[in-house]
This record gives sequence, C-alpha cells and structure tokens, in this order.
Amino acid sequence: MTDAVGTITESLPIPDEQKQQIQQKAGQVSDQVSGQITSQVGARANQVGGQASSIADALRSSGRQLEEQGQTAPANVINMAADRADQLGTYLSSSDPNQILADVEDFCRQQPWVVIAGGIALGFLGARFLKASGSRRYRQYSGSPARSQAGYPTNGYQREVFYEPDGEIDVEVYREGGI
Repeated sequence: MTDAVGTITESLPIPDEQKQQIQQKAGQVSDQVSGQITSQVGARANQVGGQASSIADALRSSGRQLEEQGQTAPANVINMAADRADQLGTYLSSSDPNQILADVEDFCRQQPWVVIAGGIALGFLGARFLKASGSRRYRQYSGSPARSQAGYPTNGYQREVFYEPDGEIDVEVYREGGI
C-alpha cells in the first residue's frame, strides 16, 4: 500500500516534506489495519477451532453409539469426519494468525475455481435469502388494470395483496377514506 501511496504522492505538486508526511501516515494506517486484521483472524480462529473440537467430540460420541449398535461402516465414516474436525480445530487454535492468512492466500492462488464457485454459491444463497425475506415488503398492490380485471371496482376502493411464503395470495379490499 505504501508503494502505491509513494507513486501517487510523487505525482502531486506539493513539497517533499508533505509527501513524506503523507507516506508516513499511510504506513501507520497500513500497520494499524494489518494489526487489527491479524488480531481478528486470531480471535475468530480460536473461536472456530474450539467449536470444531466440540463438533469432533459430538461426532465421536455418535460414532461410538453406532459401533455399539453394530453399524461399523457408518461409524468409521463418522470417526474419520471427527478426526478431520479435530485436526481443523487444533490447526486453528494453535496456528499463528499470519500463518493462517498465508495458508488461505496460498489456497486461493492454487485453487481459484474453488474460490469462484464458493463465491457464486454464496451469492446465490444470499439472493435466495433476500428474495424470501422481501416477499412481505411488497404487500400493497396499486395496479388499476389488474384490479379491474380481478372484478374489483377501481373507483374508491383499494386492494392489498399479501404474498405468503408458501406461494398463496391473500387479498383484502377496503374503501378509501374509511368504511
């Protein structure tokens, strides 16, 4: 970031002293942001690591129950998943935040299509969530051609359409200005 700031400040028509001050401030801001990101990654990694270890314990308990019931194949699969969750929890809890960030960067460079596919999947899920949560916002219907086609008088009456999450439509008709 400071290289970009240095390039920009060199092209500005200001004294060299001010250019140096701008570069110093940019370096300080960059260091602060970097420190905050590192501390947040460390805190979240410890939190997720603890949760992954708890999930591993629950999976192992389920695996033991399946083994007691004689279902060894599903128990083996669950135990392998528990081992992976425990490895993830240990890695996240014990790793340096800078190492975690470096590993994420390396993964993104080595597997760009996985990252792109994940972004598309998250975008799709976000769009579905917004669509589902927005159905209640569009309650009032004000299109007079559709109102007259539906058999409702268009003069002095108002119609509200409620779209239910299950796809049903509830219509209420009332006279404008009171009953």
